Amino acid sequence: MIAGIALVGGAITLVLLLGDDEQRTDGPGPVATGSPASATPTEQPDTSASEPTSEPPNTSGPTDDGKEPAPGGQPSNQLLAESLISAINDHDGTSMVDMVCRTISGVDEPDFRDDTSAELLDARDDGENGSIDFTVTEGGRSEDVTFKTRTEGGMWCLAGPG
Repeated sequence: MIAGIALVGGAITLVLLLGDDEQRTDGPGPVATGSPASATPTEQPDTSASEPTSEPPNTSGPTDDGKEPAPGGQPSNQLLAESLISAINDHDGTSMVDMVCRTISGVDEPDFRDDTSAELLDARDDGENGSIDFTVTEGGRSEDVTFKTRTEGGMWCLAGPG
């Protein structure tokens, strides 16, 4: 399924290719710098199987719903909406892709024009599913857009076109 923000004449280049409930085929997201996969050896041997108490809890693994949270997921739909608008206004396609639910495949990083901007209209949810309505402006033209959202791994993420 294609979710695009395309103004008359295709002036805007922000396009997300999202499929519904398909598993990602490109593997897991980036590994955090503090994870065991990227940690450098320490002088003290690890004699315990438990996690260190000074580290924050692991938010990259499966949670009670069995799903991994999106790297850019947020604890509320409102915070996800605000992060989405910030990513568009900052022309940060990487952050935007990180907000996409991990169960979605075929996501391309958007390519922004210098004059692309967004304004949040509304963020609604029922506790598990929601939507974000916003206006994108580019080249003096504006278009209203809706993205579906949902919770995965205890965090809100972008789930496709509205």
